[in-house]
Amino acid sequence: MPYKGTLAKGLTIEIDVLGSPLDSTALAITKVNQRGGTNVRALTVGAGTSATFFEVLGARIVRMVIHVTPPAGGTAQIRVAQDTTQYTDSVTGDIELLFDAVL
Repeated sequence: MPYKGTLAKGLTIEIDVLGSPLDSTALAITKVNQRGGTNVRALTVGAGTSATFFEVLGARIVRMVIHVTPPAGGTAQIRVAQDTTQYTDSVTGDIELLFDAVL
């Protein structure tokens, strides 16, 4: 699970996904709170299409994990941006991107 860095609580996070042209790309955004509880948002990006999702980390959130699953043999592009911080990845297989939530 690659650690990507930190994201600020209370600010909007933009998650851009360009799906593989072969088939749909699955995405799961998991927020973990101080007590270890989770909130999971499951999403799908159609073949060859792009989508933008928005998240905000609340005061009790300590971590966010983005699980990306492109189709077999396919590649998906993901960009996570907040204010002036930006992380970009080209994904060819299942991957989890880990972010810590900070004040």
